[in-house]
Amino acid sequence: CPNVSVTNREGDSVSLSSLRGKPVVVDFWASWCGPCRQEMQSLKELYKEFQNEDVQFVSISLDDDKKKWIEACEEEQIPWISLLDKGWMDSELRQLLGIESIPCIILFDAQGNIVAKNVRRNILREKLVKLLDMRLQATEQTIALLNSFFEYTQENWDLTERATWVLYNLKNESVREAYVLW
Repeated sequence: CPNVSVTNREGDSVSLSSLRGKPVVVDFWASWCGPCRQEMQSLKELYKEFQNEDVQFVSISLDDDKKKWIEACEEEQIPWISLLDKGWMDSELRQLLGIESIPCIILFDAQGNIVAKNVRRNILREKLVKLLDMRLQATEQTIALLNSFFEYTQENWDLTERATWVLYNLKNESVREAYVLW
């Protein structure tokens, strides 16, 4: 996700880059946008399916009026993070991402790269499943690598050297995730 800030309900600034570390589904919408509110119903179903997975859902409103945004959030009962940008015309984020119409849903990977843009319903679901499968495969490969590494080092390194290697490599996110599972 880009390093751009929007605000939460309390008026606090939230940097989208802080959401990195897991895949993120970002829904751009507005209270006055009927199709956006219809699409949100589909997103709620997708959220129910993936809420126990390692995926973050975020809605970002392009409303100009904070009160209308809050009212719409309450009406929609959005179960995930809902944030407010500076309105359609003033949104740096909308311009940065090249959003020309809403609803617009963007899927980011754990590193903040765009995986898919302007995707909805089944296509979004397919992209999410594929992204989560890729992460699982990478984690499984890293676990296999750790297992073979520790078999080798058990004979050739002392405990201090192995611990140093692990601590150094835990800075790498995929190694850290795999090590926790391992």
